[in-house]
Amino acid sequence: MLRSLIGAKLALLTVAKLVSKQLKKNGYSIGYVPLFEHLRRIDHEMLGRKFRYNRDVWWKTLFKELGLKRMDPKWIHDLTLQYWRVYAGNSPPFRDAEPTARELKRAGYKLGIVSDSDGTPGMKRKRIRQLPFHNLFEAIVVAGEDTPRVKPGHESLSRENSEFSRNPVFTSAIILEPISKGQRLSE
Repeated sequence: MLRSLIGAKLALLTVAKLVSKQLKKNGYSIGYVPLFEHLRRIDHEMLGRKFRYNRDVWWKTLFKELGLKRMDPKWIHDLTLQYWRVYAGNSPPFRDAEPTARELKRAGYKLGIVSDSDGTPGMKRKRIRQLPFHNLFEAIVVAGEDTPRVKPGHESLSRENSEFSRNPVFTSAIILEPISKGQRLSE
């Protein structure tokens, strides 16, 4: 629903610049460009293979791989919050997302969103509520926070574990978010 590739790259670049600046204060000379490339590799690995969404873990992985062991946990989490601010500010909805949702609503569909947690509790729901048309959705399920697992775990859509079970008007789902090749929606 969001054009998030630009937001994600700008957010990683912002973190790379902040880390480079902090490391220089501590006597290390690592430019933001190599840090950005390192973070892009970590991003690819964490999202592609490990399904680790918590950005605090990403930054700790970076520091560990750089041989830096004692980084302030508060500063690490501040990096995550800054990452999400930049991401959200640079990830607008696709041009047709709002008109499509409005048309479905006018046609009588009950709309809901199922999206994975980003690893920072409450952050994904906050970003969804910032959408100018969030009020069109009757349910928001953040998989991994409202359910035991992130997608593609079938709990995200199961009646027992989600908002969809507490709101019986949801008898079928129209998926507006892309799914991976071969991913099954439910068992």
